[in-house]
Amino acid sequence: MSRKTISLWLAWCLAGTAMVASAQSQGAGASQGGGRGNPSIDVQGIDVQALREEMRAMESQMELLQNNLNRMRAKLDAVGAAASLRSGGAVPGPGVSGVAASGAAAAADSQTALAQPPPPAPKEKRQMPAPREMISQELSAAPRIDNAPYGTESGEIMIPGTEIGVRLGGFARVDMIRDLKPAGFATGFIPSTIPIGPTLAGDDTRLDINQSRISMDIRRPTRFGTLRVFYANDFFGGTTSDPIYHLRDLYGQVANVLAGYTDSTFLDVDATPETLDNQGPNGNTTGSAAQVRYTHPFGRGHSLAIGAEGAVVDVDASPDDAQFTSQIPDIALRYRYEAEKGHFQFSSIFRDIQGNVGGLIHPHVFGWGVTAAGTRTMFSRDTALFQFTYGSGIGHYLSDLVGEGSDVTIDGDGELVTLPALGGFGGYQHSWNARSRSTLTYGYTKIDNTSAQDATAFHSSHYAALNYIWNLDKTISFGGEFLYGRHTQFDRTAADATRLQLSIQYDLFPSER
Repeated sequence: MSRKTISLWLAWCLAGTAMVASAQSQGAGASQGGGRGNPSIDVQGIDVQALREEMRAMESQMELLQNNLNRMRAKLDAVGAAASLRSGGAVPGPGVSGVAASGAAAAADSQTALAQPPPPAPKEKRQMPAPREMISQELSAAPRIDNAPYGTESGEIMIPGTEIGVRLGGFARVDMIRDLKPAGFATGFIPSTIPIGPTLAGDDTRLDINQSRISMDIRRPTRFGTLRVFYANDFFGGTTSDPIYHLRDLYGQVANVLAGYTDSTFLDVDATPETLDNQGPNGNTTGSAAQVRYTHPFGRGHSLAIGAEGAVVDVDASPDDAQFTSQIPDIALRYRYEAEKGHFQFSSIFRDIQGNVGGLIHPHVFGWGVTAAGTRTMFSRDTALFQFTYGSGIGHYLSDLVGEGSDVTIDGDGELVTLPALGGFGGYQHSWNARSRSTLTYGYTKIDNTSAQDATAFHSSHYAALNYIWNLDKTISFGGEFLYGRHTQFDRTAADATRLQLSIQYDLFPSER
């Protein structure tokens, strides 16, 4: 019942009471004037007894209404007191109406605000680049500051009775690959493996499922923040198209401290162009390692990271008894800036390499490398991507140089030396509409060879890819890609190859964008 209704009801009751009292007074005066007949009826014919009974009934109703009013006033006082306590104001005393309590609380709040310093500014919301689609799901697998989710991740399942959330992921995929002439590695387009010289003529067509993936993203709260444990595997464990289990990621991160096995801190996964080919551009940085990493965010999109990673040495040395080690882990440093329309990353790697050839221990050599990479959103839905890498003794970290003995070699004087190398790529991803997109990519890689290397040693390579990917549904994708590569040896002999690839992929959950 509203206050206005109660007020009208009281006014009506009081008016009725006044009328009854006036009538009673008039009846009493007339009776004293010598009226005769029924004593409950005055000379004007008014039934006084009936009026008295009606008045008593109305008084009972008024008492009931008064009790209701008191209860409502008490509730308003309680509400006002609670609001005042929350805002730091004084608690209104009993009997003060809700309106008065609100006014008192507001006045108290004003005085408190004048006496106290202003509240601290709200915590800055960290900027992240706009999510883009990538059929391989690399972007959602990458570690993020504060374990922030990438894009619109869905499908988390809470384990009953715990605070643990599990998100299963991955996809089933089949690739049909057709080489118009021998192109080297079967399940990834690697220009450095394109055969040079006489080869068996003829083309080749094969199907494989090696890119299929299974992943698990587990999160739970701790007193240090959200703990994330991420696992993923594919089936690239062998050198042929036979599917063999291969670990991709197994790491945990809490309070921006990462421990486990994942992509090197030296890499920039967000700058990787989307290709159906698993290998990607030849000039891209690559490499996963067991590592410990700490990332410190400075606000406004800036952050620094440092990582200690297990070292793998890739050597060009002819003696079979050659052994190469690293006495300390590879040390990676990374600066990153993230904004609404893109990001920029500059990272470096520092390495220690020692060789033992024919029983002769060579002194340590120092390897180093730097890379600059980034993305930029164009025309709302398109993305431009780039990366450039240069260093000495970093062949292990360049996609086309892995396994080519491109970190160190023995020079003409019998000394252990690092090999200078560079690599880079540019890419552009265009969205035709909400369901289809294409990416154009070009990459280049080169090594500065020493005179002591074999004539067939790797010198340089080119990589180009153009694809079209269509999302039939949120979880079903079809794609086609044309690939071209060229391989040049130290003696400048060269060969090229082309490859066509068709892919069908079924995602467990919708794409990353």
